[in-house]
Amino acid sequence: MNGWQAIVTALKAEKVRYIFGSPGGEAFYDTLYKIKEITPILVREESSGPFMAMALRALLANRESVLARVALEWLIFSPE
Repeated sequence: MNGWQAIVTALKAEKVRYIFGSPGGEAFYDTLYKIKEITPILVREESSGPFMAMALRALLANRESVLARVALEWLIFSPE
């Protein structure tokens, strides 16, 4: 297991359903696309990812976990 596989496994364990992020980091997205429980959503501008994540989380009735990536920082919006 490499580092990206460990991160994706941890996200899956936290029941993250959606990840917003800018394109890049092929190894991460290659690993992520193999996991059907997590849906990656690519954004054109990295600063729009958190806003899209917050909007999606507000619209979800069951309050699923959403993750947004801003540059090298990660924001997790969890159901609790």
